[in-house]
Amino acid sequence: MLFRSDEPVLSPQAQYYQRLLATDQNEARQVLERYLKEKSLEDLYSSVVIPALSLAEQDRHRNELDEETQNFIYQSTREIVEELADAFPEEGAEGTAQNASGRSRTESETGRVDVLCIPARDDADDVVAMLLSQLLERQGHRAESILIGATSEMLSQVADANPDVVCISALPPFALNHARSEERRVGKECRS
Repeated sequence: MLFRSDEPVLSPQAQYYQRLLATDQNEARQVLERYLKEKSLEDLYSSVVIPALSLAEQDRHRNELDEETQNFIYQSTREIVEELADAFPEEGAEGTAQNASGRSRTESETGRVDVLCIPARDDADDVVAMLLSQLLERQGHRAESILIGATSEMLSQVADANPDVVCISALPPFALNHARSEERRVGKECRS
């Protein structure tokens, strides 16, 4: 097979998304691992994973993704980034790369939470909240993310954690209004 040099090469985020659409988790992981050979985990998340999730959100809002494919994309991305965070510990960040999955842990395991990342609306926001909490932990912050759920349950978790900062994860281009409404609810819960 001959490849022409004038054929366009897909960007890493398009390659990753394409492999997820093909339900090929192994090749999707390989796209991310190749990127990590030259770039940091933070660069991977901001330049590849989040833009790929944004492509999925655009397709979802155009009704071009069935529910099974959506679930595969978000679950695969969760699994892959959890594995990569463990496989590529941050250099020089003593003790901050452990449990980099960013998923909720009990207070007795972690003490007080500095930053709590919550999703604004859906699974894409949930994955991005997880990515953010991973990166914050790698920088030495006590950060957690909570899973998407009923608003009342999420607000209860915010109140129980009593964090210094709450980050609301909203993946563009469609989640801004939901993030604003969630911010108002969190603000009311924190004031009461």
